[in-house]
Order: sequence, then structure tokens, then C-alpha cells
Amino acid sequence: QRGIEKRVVIAAAGKDRIQQVLAEAIDLQPELADNDLVVVPVVMPQGVAPVLGDDMSQPANVALPVTVGDSWKTLIDDEASDAISQGVSIEEEGFCIILKKNGRVGQRTR
Repeated sequence: QRGIEKRVVIAAAGKDRIQQVLAEAIDLQPELADNDLVVVPVVMPQGVAPVLGDDMSQPANVALPVTVGDSWKTLIDDEASDAISQGVSIEEEGFCIILKKNGRVGQRTR
């Protein structure tokens, strides 16, 4: 292990797309670990954690969001508004926010 610090990739999209993201995260576990990445899936437009089915356990490289106060929801809503204004379908295409190890936003992408 290279260390405890990880870069966070917030993947925000509709329920169906988030299920695809979770499946991809399982397949890409070694690569995500090698690159110190953890995926945080967020179901849009509600901005909540996905419900994992009985047949799916939470992969080691996935962290489910926990809502504490309004700051989490405000961040997701602000980024969703920006994505929508740029023509992104937040439910079908979704978007990712990549946070650097220092906690700052590195980039947002589809």
C-alpha cells in the first residue's frame, strides 16, 4: 500500500448509470488501488448514496456518501447546476468530480 491518502472521485448520475459505475469499480479494483483512488457514487437528482442490492457487496475502493449537514448536498447541487448549464444530462450521462489529495477540486468531467 502506498498510503492511506486517496484521491476521491465523486461519480454522480442517475440510478442505472450509478449501478454501471459500481460494476466498473469492482472490475477496476486493482487499478483504482494502484492509483490511490476511491469512488463515491451519488444518485442524482436526489444527491444520495445508492442502495446496494443483496447480490452486491461494497467494494473496498468505494465509499458511500454520508450526509452531515447541508455542505455535501450544496456541493453536489452546485456541481450539478454547472454540469446542466454545460449541456450534461446529469441522470443519463452523469458527471465526475475529482478531488485532489489536498481536498481541492481537481476537475469535473462527464
